[in-house]
Amino acid sequence: TLGGSVVVPDTCLANGHILQVVTAELTTIQSSTTNGWSDMTGMPTASITLSDASNKVLVWWLCGGIQGYSGNTPVTRVVRDYPSSDTITTINTGTYAAMPAGMSISPGYNPSSENCGAQANCFLDNPAVSGTAIVYKMQWWNRSGGTETNTVNAFYAWNGSYDYYGAGITTLMLMELKA
Repeated sequence: TLGGSVVVPDTCLANGHILQVVTAELTTIQSSTTNGWSDMTGMPTASITLSDASNKVLVWWLCGGIQGYSGNTPVTRVVRDYPSSDTITTINTGTYAAMPAGMSISPGYNPSSENCGAQANCFLDNPAVSGTAIVYKMQWWNRSGGTETNTVNAFYAWNGSYDYYGAGITTLMLMELKA
């Protein structure tokens, strides 16, 4: 066991070592009908300050129960505030680059069914800055143009009685990795 005054020099750490971990959690059920991209209702941000500009941030996010109904397919993504307030960190550069870049629970459009599921994803981000607090946050997209509801941390049956099938926890985790 190392005491509080013992410091491991950077030369002892190999590339890929985890230098710090930061998390943010949402444990309540939240909903939104906001059209387009918006910050995920109730989700706290996670802030990390890199010790070296060459280090990377491993970004993990898990939506523990996200859903939509009647043609709404919720899409999530993670953005950061460096170098600007909504720098997109997950980019879709393929054929459908004009579409909202992010992760969906179910593709397509079905106007009379529920879309329920958990989302989990991770990616390696390279903000290329040190000594500056970088804030990451989760956003979601209402595919149906704000006429339907995105819900997170719950599974419901949208049959008029809102039968409840369980709940989850949404987590955003950041890890500084030595480059």
